[in-house]
Parts: sequence; structure tokens; C-alpha cells
Amino acid sequence: MRFKYTLPAIALLASTTIQAQQSLPQKSWFTSFQITDVEHISKNAYGLSSQYYFSPQDSSGTLDDWGYIDTDSNVSFDYAHFGSSNPVSVGGEYFADKFIVLGTLSHRNGDNTGTAGFGYLFNDNLKTLVIYNENTEDTYLKAQYQHDLNSTDYLGFTASTDVEFDNMGISARYFALVNNGNNVAVNILYSDNEYNDYWSGGAKYYFGQQYSLGLGAIDSEVWVEADYFFSDEYYVTFNYLDNTYQLALTAQF
Repeated sequence: MRFKYTLPAIALLASTTIQAQQSLPQKSWFTSFQITDVEHISKNAYGLSSQYYFSPQDSSGTLDDWGYIDTDSNVSFDYAHFGSSNPVSVGGEYFADKFIVLGTLSHRNGDNTGTAGFGYLFNDNLKTLVIYNENTEDTYLKAQYQHDLNSTDYLGFTASTDVEFDNMGISARYFALVNNGNNVAVNILYSDNEYNDYWSGGAKYYFGQQYSLGLGAIDSEVWVEADYFFSDEYYVTFNYLDNTYQLALTAQF
């Protein structure tokens, strides 16, 4: 699952233009480098995330949406740096026909934790998982379903809860081709845990395969997002939320 604003200065650097009508090539390796700046903190945070699929992934219609449900074996790596904190994690998901085995190993502030789980892929549109989190000592149930409205549009739903129903979440995504090769994506999420609850929602509009603009909110805080696609292999993303700015560069091959 890789979903995963006008940027005139960046636009001048682009050497090629991606035509909305062209077919999008398959990708297998996705890597993103992020720089995050919080206004009231002098230090920046840096992040690097990478995910490799052992089977090529098809685009849903844009250069940052490669399907709602992961249905292929993959491995991932995540690293962050903020002050003296340098958390790192590796993970993976293995599909043996319809059966799934997954897990992560994480290291943060001298502590090692991990998750382990298994699942079943009923078909490419329905996936269920059972995951144990060593850090919280909780077992979670998760289900994902994708309803294809037609060859270009879909509705996606994800629901998760721990077995004691103290931590629950539900989210939905609508993705559609609207007109002239443009696309729209709408996401909503509600989370309720033992400490607090929150909701978020937003929409993104794609102007062909060149750039996209997004706007939404997390509780009462507004966020904005802009993507500019240099080519089918590289794009840059800008995000703003509650005095926090983030710039990310993504490479996909």
C-alpha cells in the first residue's frame, strides 16, 4: 500500500513533463527522505524510509498511489534522527499463497522491541491480520477491504482494534478519476484509544501527473500538502501542520 500547491521554483527545475495520458510504469522500490522543522524547536528532525516489493506494483492512476492493500511480499526500513534520539526499525511481510507472516524489529533509546503477526489474504480485495506488539503487550486485529467501483475508482476501508477494545481505529479512502486525466483522493480516519481520541480528514486533487494539492484537518488543526512530480521516478512533497513543516523527496524504481 503506497499512497503514500503550486511550487513555481521547483517547477522551473523540471526537465521533463509527464503526460497524463501515458501509461504509468510498474515500480518495486520506494524510498523517501524527510526533513521536518518545528517552529518552536531549534533542531530539525530527519527521516529515511524505504520499502521493497518482490513483485512489481501497479499504479492506481497517480504516481503516489500504488494500491490500497499490500498483496505482495515486501521488506521495509525506517530511520529517524532528532537530537539524541535515533530510532531505527526493519520489517517485512511474506505471502505464502494466501497465508501471511509479518514482523518488525525496532531499536530506540537503547531498547529493542518488535511486532509479529500472521494473516490471510482472502483475495486481492480483502486482507485480515493478527499482530502482537511486544512494547505494549497488546494483540491487535486488523482488516482491510477494497471495493472497486470501476476500472479506475475504488473505496478502501481499514479497521483495527486490540482484543480488549481499548484501542480502536477505522479509516476510509476514496480514489477516483474525475476528468481530463485528473484524479481525486479523499481520506478520513477516526481513532479511539485508552488515552484520547481524534479524527482526521482531507482531500487531494491531482492535476494530471504533474502536481497535486491537498487540504485537510486533524481535530482542529489544518494541514496542507503539495506534491510536484519531476518524473515517474522522483517527486517532492511539502506538508504543513500546526507550526510544523516537512519537505520530503521520494524516489521510486
